[in-house]
Amino acid sequence: MSKILKRPDYINYRMDDIETGRWSQDDIDKLEAEPALAQWDIPRAFFWSTSALVHHTLILFIPVSLTIMSYLAMGFTYMPIGMTVLFSFVFGSLYYIARSQYHHIGYKISKSGILTDNLKVYPRFRYGNQDPTKFLQKLRIVAVILILLALVINPFYLVGAGSALFLSFMEPRIDDGEKALYVPGFWYSDKANYVKVNIVPKRRLVVCLVSEDYTTGCPLFCTADNFEQVIKLVKQYLPDAKYVENEEVF
Repeated sequence: MSKILKRPDYINYRMDDIETGRWSQDDIDKLEAEPALAQWDIPRAFFWSTSALVHHTLILFIPVSLTIMSYLAMGFTYMPIGMTVLFSFVFGSLYYIARSQYHHIGYKISKSGILTDNLKVYPRFRYGNQDPTKFLQKLRIVAVILILLALVINPFYLVGAGSALFLSFMEPRIDDGEKALYVPGFWYSDKANYVKVNIVPKRRLVVCLVSEDYTTGCPLFCTADNFEQVIKLVKQYLPDAKYVENEEVF
């Protein structure tokens, strides 16, 4: 579907916004047909003000800390240390696979507006049908085994094994996988106009906002080579917008 990025065949595009009338295929076709004033892609854009490493470390800090404190309460031995390292590795891997916040984004700026092709970066299986029913059934079996082992080794381990058993009975969320979002945005339109632009030089980020509260807008992640060019183009086509710098975003 996209003409600004070549995606693999297993990537599908969301059609919800076209079906609900938020924008139309004609809007997309208009921007695709116009010559590009600037066109680029960012393979791993990160939608947080902190770095990716800092963000993931903060997320992992809480469960890892709780695990370390729990094991230290039972005495300082090699087994707690080994279990902590194993838990950190397993939880960290699952978190990265399930909750990654990296995006592969393609941009095209033309005289009428901005065309964005946005896809969250996941392992390939996340782009297919997501039905965790079988996984939960296997988790239930493993949890029962862990409960029996916990009763023999140390009842304290029932906390983790019991939590796994509880999770295995949760109602699974079934969907047809992650999809790319193809978004046309016009400098001026009857529906909404960009009223504010936030420039963040440290992140090479230009955020064109339809509302002051950051609920609706178009974040432009730039490269070192085109950052100044993008700012110049935005100012050329949005001369009446309010311009600010380094406001906290994402």
